[in-house]
Amino acid sequence: MFEYLAAKADSEITQSLQTKKLDVSVYESAVWDVKKYRAALEQNMHDLFAAFAHQIEAQVNSKVSIEDFNLIFNPEANGQKQAIENAATRISRMKDQLESLQEYVNADRQRQHKIADLNVGMLDLTRKHNASRNALAQLMSSVDTTKQEITELETSRDRFASEVAAITEELQTFKTHIGTDRESKEEKQAKIMHDVHELQSMSSKMAQSLEQIQQFTRDTLLKTMDTKLKQLSNNFHRGLDDLSASQRQYAQLVTAQLEKSNAKQQYQMEQMSLLESRIRKLGAHLRDVSDQLNLVKGPLATLATNLREENVTILQEIQRSQNESRDIMLDYQELLEKEQLPTSAIPSRPSSSSSAFNGKEYASTANLKRNCEDVYPDEIGTVAKQ
Repeated sequence: MFEYLAAKADSEITQSLQTKKLDVSVYESAVWDVKKYRAALEQNMHDLFAAFAHQIEAQVNSKVSIEDFNLIFNPEANGQKQAIENAATRISRMKDQLESLQEYVNADRQRQHKIADLNVGMLDLTRKHNASRNALAQLMSSVDTTKQEITELETSRDRFASEVAAITEELQTFKTHIGTDRESKEEKQAKIMHDVHELQSMSSKMAQSLEQIQQFTRDTLLKTMDTKLKQLSNNFHRGLDDLSASQRQYAQLVTAQLEKSNAKQQYQMEQMSLLESRIRKLGAHLRDVSDQLNLVKGPLATLATNLREENVTILQEIQRSQNESRDIMLDYQELLEKEQLPTSAIPSRPSSSSSAFNGKEYASTANLKRNCEDVYPDEIGTVAKQ
């Protein structure tokens, strides 16, 4: 019976030790898996942030190119608006001058045709000027829309950065909590091992006492010692029962702690999946914005090229009208110089059978002189003095 009790105690102690070692190995493997998952999670966060920073850098570069484009083709920035307004005032003033010229060139059909062509050219220039102003207004509205989209993109980037910082703080707190749980579990394991050593020492002492009892019973009072042995066995069983109960309590505590850590890990995984979905949405939004910018760049460049060509055409038309006006004034000056020359210096005209034609030519010249004196009195006085 004593041998059976000793074998039973040894088997129960061995089973409890094996169970504890198995729980410790399971816990260590779970901790190692958590470490690997945390390292993979940190690497994934670094990769996501690098991709996001690359996209933001590309958007900033496109914003800088748009600002350069605005600096070149914005009429408010580089003074093109003032130049266009000055050109419009010059065109209106030239239009008034041409209307005054029309009053004294009605007799000459060739000049009438020239004035008509000039009026058509002026109307065409006015139409092109209005079209260019409308195109500039559309360009300014598109640039304002692009600036607003870039501002919204910057706000979304700041919000994402704040969310990433909050998640990083949560990961840090989770790491500290895991460290504290590990320390508490190590302390509990040390306490359990100490209890096991005490039980082993107690069992060895009990074995020694049993040997002493056996030696005593060989000599005296076997019956009395049987009762004492029963009491000792009962005490031993009660101690074993208490030890098993405490072991079950420790196992329940360890299981509860593991369940809590698993629940927290599951929550962190859900948060990371939510973060990945938000990152994917942000990437899709960034791709949409980049596609819209690519769609806007081509029409803006074409519109700017067309505006530049139209401005060159307007300047050429203005120069051509100025040259024609200069030619008219030179013709009139030559007529005045011919009239101021003495009659002896004028070469004799070829005889013609139509004297009426000469009289009409002289009358048209006199009318032209009188009309020019009415329209340009200052210029004619200056030419006469010269």
